[in-house]
Amino acid sequence: MDFGFVFNFTTLSSLFLIFGIILIIIEFFYPGFGVFGITGLILTTLAIIYTAKSQEQALTLLIAITLFLGAALLIVLRSVAKGRLSKTLILDEQEADYSSVDNLESFVGKTGKTLTILRPAGIALFDDAKLDVVSEGEFIARDEMVQVVKVEGRKVVIKKI
Repeated sequence: MDFGFVFNFTTLSSLFLIFGIILIIIEFFYPGFGVFGITGLILTTLAIIYTAKSQEQALTLLIAITLFLGAALLIVLRSVAKGRLSKTLILDEQEADYSSVDNLESFVGKTGKTLTILRPAGIALFDDAKLDVVSEGEFIARDEMVQVVKVEGRKVVIKKI
């Protein structure tokens, strides 16, 4: 294709432009390491270099491509907001019966039961709350009664009763 009146599109530069834009749009949908985006940027840059005869033409192409990709990005963002895109990067499931407890100090002195073997770390149940706990260095079997001895930040230390 030769649109000599404005731009000098060749088959190679047209392919660079098309594949570059497609790869950048793929990066919009599946953000990650950036391989698609970087490759698309390189191909799009090569298309501009091979096509433009002057700096004005290069700037015109750059503005047109930027506007097109901006519109594509708006469509992607609107689709994300409405929940129509893949949710592979969104963690929306909660593990059953496991929740976070903000104030662990309130558990000091409480008794509960181990849900896993503690070697010395594991999980114990206190007042319907599953907590990650650590024994004072000893092995504690599953289904043993334990008591919270102390809390150090997020670390809950227990002992066997």
